[in-house]
Order: sequence, then structure tokens, then C-alpha cells
Amino acid sequence: MRIALLGHGKMGRLVESLARADGHEIAATFASGDDVTASALAGVDVAVDFSAAEAVPAHVAACVAAGVPLVVGTTGWQAAREAVEAAVAAGGGAVVVGANFSVGVAVFARVVAEASRLFARAGGYAPFLEEQHHAAKRDAPSGTALLLRAHVADAFPGEALGVAVTRAGHIPGTHRVG
Repeated sequence: MRIALLGHGKMGRLVESLARADGHEIAATFASGDDVTASALAGVDVAVDFSAAEAVPAHVAACVAAGVPLVVGTTGWQAAREAVEAAVAAGGGAVVVGANFSVGVAVFARVVAEASRLFARAGGYAPFLEEQHHAAKRDAPSGTALLLRAHVADAFPGEALGVAVTRAGHIPGTHRVG
């Protein structure tokens, strides 16, 4: 498979390493600030975006124009989601979006959703969310925190539900829901 990497930071380099180890070809690599065009994506089978939030709408437009399916792992661009979805639908594109691609986080999100429903039914509980990440993390709250907050909010409609955010040092992504 020929893969285009949109963003070549920590996650982009990890995807590159894993893809090469599985025998895939990295056909193009773009840094977060690079201009990604449909012609630059010619001959690519799929693009993977771990770039910057502000770049995602343009990356989606380029991939849709090139007919290249896109996997988006970048977070922090939710304000543009409706426009992005409209562009994908209008152009017949294919985009998969994930706030977090960790199997552990997927399981944790399901646990949070179920626990939230149980606590809401029991009554008398006020939910909270906290997250910590390394100082270089760009979005706050993170896409994972927003995903978890959405699960809690489904069970506690109308509840003012913020996320306490810490960005410092080299902290690995840590999420706490109570």
C-alpha cells in the first residue's frame, strides 16, 4: 500500500515505522506546515493525518479532490467538523476520524459510558473529568478528553461538565473520570 503521511511528528513517525515494518511504502511525507495538494497525492492509496488542527480542513479537501481515503488522528479541529463533513459528502470522499487509536482508550471509553449511565440512574452524583499531558500537547482539552466528556454528558444531560487540564513536563496522556 502506498501511504501519504500528513504531519511527521511523533505519531507520524510512528505510523511510518509501523507501515514500513509491515511492508508498506511511504509515498509522500508532509510536515504540518506543508501545502498538501491533490496532485501531490497522485498514486497514493491512503493518507494518514497526524498534523495540526488548523491543517485538517485543507488536508481533507486535498484528499477528497485526489480520491484518496484519509485517516485523521489529529484533534482540536472540531469547530470545523460540519464543514469538513459537508466537503466529504459533496466530493464523495472517505474519511475515518479517531480521537484516539489506542485499544485501551476504546475500552476505557466504553467503561466510562456504561459507568456514567449507572451512576446517573442511581442519582446523587456529579461527574468530573481531569486530564494530563506533556507540555508539547497542542490541544486542550484533548480529543480523548472530549470523547470521554461526550459519553458522560450523554448520561448526565444538562450537567455543566468541564475538563480540568494540565500540560506540563513529559507527562504521558492520563485521563481521570469520576
